[in-house]
Amino acid sequence: MIYARDVADAWGWVAFRMITGFALIVFAFVVLDRQTAYLCLILLIALDLASQGATQALGLQMKALQQKLWMDELTNRIFFEELVDAVRAGGHVNVPELYKASSTAAAKDIKSYVEGEDMFLQTTSSKLVAAFWSFTVNVLGNFAVYGAAYAVASYWRTGSFHLF
Repeated sequence: MIYARDVADAWGWVAFRMITGFALIVFAFVVLDRQTAYLCLILLIALDLASQGATQALGLQMKALQQKLWMDELTNRIFFEELVDAVRAGGHVNVPELYKASSTAAAKDIKSYVEGEDMFLQTTSSKLVAAFWSFTVNVLGNFAVYGAAYAVASYWRTGSFHLF
């Protein structure tokens, strides 16, 4: 479950990363000579891409952990509900079999929920389209931030815009 504070923290981190990168690029091109500034720019982009990759990997691990916890909690809830019903009925309770049935029911419930949620991404072609658009948005976003920072630094240093 995503809370408002988590979303605000995530957007705050993105804004901080963009503003800091922008400021560092402007600083490098205004204060340093051109070759050193280009080296700093390349290092900053490499570090930014590495941090984006690490953040994505961490997000995938968190999603996997969330799904495992969801499965465990649902299995335990179903198990204890069935256990209480079996004890109330007064019959023999086969705990391992009851737990196995609870786990199967939980997996079935989660599968039906997940299939209903991701209708668009069920085919390979739609996954490729989503991956292409994600890549395109990331490239254009990074190009916009780094390009704007370079343009501001270039204008600040020389009084006119030029590419190289």
